[in-house]
Amino acid sequence: MKKIKWLKRFRNLGFWNSNFKFIIWALLFLGGAGLACADMRGDLEILAAAYAGAFEIVPGLGIRFPDGTVVPYDDGKQKDFETLLEDPDLEDMLRLPYPLGDMVNPPAPNEDPGRFRPDIFFKALYGSSEKDIRAALRPVQWMPSLNGPRLLISARFGIDKKLESVIAALEVLGPEYRSYLLPPGGTFNYRPVAGTSRLSPHSFGIAVDIAVGPSHYWLWEKNGAGEYKNTIPRAIVEIFEKHGFIWGGKWYHFDTMHFEYRPELILKAQGAGNSSEAGLINAATFSLIEKPDAGRGSQGFISDFKN
Repeated sequence: MKKIKWLKRFRNLGFWNSNFKFIIWALLFLGGAGLACADMRGDLEILAAAYAGAFEIVPGLGIRFPDGTVVPYDDGKQKDFETLLEDPDLEDMLRLPYPLGDMVNPPAPNEDPGRFRPDIFFKALYGSSEKDIRAALRPVQWMPSLNGPRLLISARFGIDKKLESVIAALEVLGPEYRSYLLPPGGTFNYRPVAGTSRLSPHSFGIAVDIAVGPSHYWLWEKNGAGEYKNTIPRAIVEIFEKHGFIWGGKWYHFDTMHFEYRPELILKAQGAGNSSEAGLINAATFSLIEKPDAGRGSQGFISDFKN
């Protein structure tokens, strides 16, 4: 009873309706700001682990590359899905959790972890021009035991070595997997995503498309992204993910032939426990690859039409 009387007296003084409410909202705001700062710090540390030595963290702002390029973590803009694709910041890039391991259900609408790519970030990592990017490319033979072609791959962050590890593991798989791997769709192709001004990840030499024939791409399907389709075996996906590559088959706008070196997404998924299998990848053991070109012909290059 005494507590109730004190509360009534407190309200009668008018404190509840003015100062006290302000204090409560201020505390809530500061608590939210603290969580946001913790998210920023955690995300920036993940990026620093994924791309060791590439840049320095600027507390409260973002990252700074040796050439002076500053990439903010949060640009403060409200964005719909199309704007997230066209003009993402680092926070946007990491906002959707990548589902390591088995997918229980098809991706929800517009759940495309990895498709929000800030051009300024990737240009600072891999090169701001085609000439700069090409200078870091290295040929790697795809499925050498089956006389596969040589693919151009970025050697930045040891990605070429990572791809070689992927290939070595793929070659151990049985003959029933060959049709999913050969001929490959392609790798490096400097060009924007079709219908946009933003560069494809293939432009940076960090994506690879496996065989086109058994794959599915949302724009090629009658119902678009509305009806998820996939035939790529789990074993292939797991090998790529183990070495830092995400899979386009885990996007609502699915692209099941597409693998892309994005160690930051896998590290964040592991840290969040967002995986059916623990310990798939280590921040100290990453590498890279790249992608295709133009139609569904025998040469198989398709990157002009895809992500």
